[in-house]
Amino acid sequence: HRTEIRQLLSEYVDIRARLIYFTQHPGELKIAISRTDEIQDALWSHATAIASADRSSEIDALFISSLNEMIDLNTKRMVIATQYHIPLLVLGVLIFVSTLTMAAVGFQFGLAGKRVVFANLVLALTFSAVLFLIRDLDNPGLGWLFVDQQPMIDLQEMLNVL
Repeated sequence: HRTEIRQLLSEYVDIRARLIYFTQHPGELKIAISRTDEIQDALWSHATAIASADRSSEIDALFISSLNEMIDLNTKRMVIATQYHIPLLVLGVLIFVSTLTMAAVGFQFGLAGKRVVFANLVLALTFSAVLFLIRDLDNPGLGWLFVDQQPMIDLQEMLNVL
């Protein structure tokens, strides 16, 4: 089991390390998700075979527990990345409220008779940046913000050395 498990884990880590690439290529993302599911099923088959062979081994119990945690974490990541997004209605309301606020501020500056271009620009850029960040955080891997994959890359290198 050890050799096959090591190969499966190495392939799993390779896929996870390239996750940012896959998020930018939806067709390949579906293939990667499918393959990680297959790998998890194969690993679980090995775990059940190991467990049925010897129920008293602490190392086997730790392996099964770690494998279970890996599968649970992957499921949580996939659910959050694919199903939980900010509803378009909420984004629409945010844009509407921001636009209305900008118009009210501009109207107030007009009534006051002061043209403070710098203040208007800073306020508009601040609102725009907040909306941009909200939208970017809602779509991981598709915008400018990325989760650092260095720990996964380090694990990949470690597995390739073994």
